[in-house]
Amino acid sequence: MLKKFVACKNQFERFRFFANTKVSDWTEEEFNAIAEIANVTFEADADVAQKYMKLHYTLQMKATQIA
Repeated sequence: MLKKFVACKNQFERFRFFANTKVSDWTEEEFNAIAEIANVTFEADADVAQKYMKLHYTLQMKATQIA
């Protein structure tokens, strides 16, 4: 999944791809890699569902920013 995410051409494509997945499609290591790419910091006790939701929100915000 990570390779497909990284292959997306822009923030909107990354969000669209991510939004069409579910938590179980990803590993925790992939969430951590995406967090590094998106410059996201997780809470120390965050579980995978919380990580998914934080990434979803952050990617959505980046995809809809007006430059």
